[in-house]
Amino acid sequence: MISETEIKQQIGEFIKKRINVNMRHPNHSGDASHAYKIIYKECQFTLYHFKDSISLNAKVCAEGVISINITDKVCLIKDLLGKYNGYKVYYDACSAEPYQAENTFNLIADVVSMLSLMSKEGVIIYGNEVNVIITEPAKIKTALVCCWEISNRLNKRSLCECVVLPPGFERLEPYMYLATSDDDERDQIMASMSNDLIKEFLLNMETYLVAINLYLDNCSDKVDDIGIALGNLAQLYDQLRISFLSGNSTIKKAE
Repeated sequence: MISETEIKQQIGEFIKKRINVNMRHPNHSGDASHAYKIIYKECQFTLYHFKDSISLNAKVCAEGVISINITDKVCLIKDLLGKYNGYKVYYDACSAEPYQAENTFNLIADVVSMLSLMSKEGVIIYGNEVNVIITEPAKIKTALVCCWEISNRLNKRSLCECVVLPPGFERLEPYMYLATSDDDERDQIMASMSNDLIKEFLLNMETYLVAINLYLDNCSDKVDDIGIALGNLAQLYDQLRISFLSGNSTIKKAE
């Protein structure tokens, strides 16, 4: 079992916030009752504290989804790509070509080797997020360093730049840089937006809400990067509408 004390001893200087959560995750045993927001080398990470493991998460923009050393039970990354550097590497044959998964692994293979992964430990790349899963308390600092290095290598472009919106959504392109799934980042974005930008964004988003819901419905059980970005924009719309319109009863379109 990994204790809070061990987490703080390893990376306490980088922890900025402790958050209470109630989270069950298929890749972990037990529930996570809390998480930490971490800033390391000016990058933001989230550490979820489960009973027998931790998961360090960061945003990335990867070419293919892969799971290293363990199979993934969220996106069902379970097709064996091969054995590299002593680790089994899995990918999703339904959503990616083998060369895409291999390209992603080759970019981070040497970093993964630093983790000396045990049987229930692994690194999972979802395309827009990296999860480093460890069960050994002594590896927490190493896991953070490796998570940073992996995200640094894969983040050649942000997710919004990787996503090409389908036909009909072109008017949302200028707002893709606002699409984030991180609550803290969304709060910062909202605080930095001018009233004019908020009005413009709300008016444009209103015309796309039905189309976004239809797109997400058609994603079935597996939401792709486009769906994630559109969902993030819809969530920003909801929060802005509540906070902004509470003091503005109507917003008129410019003639």
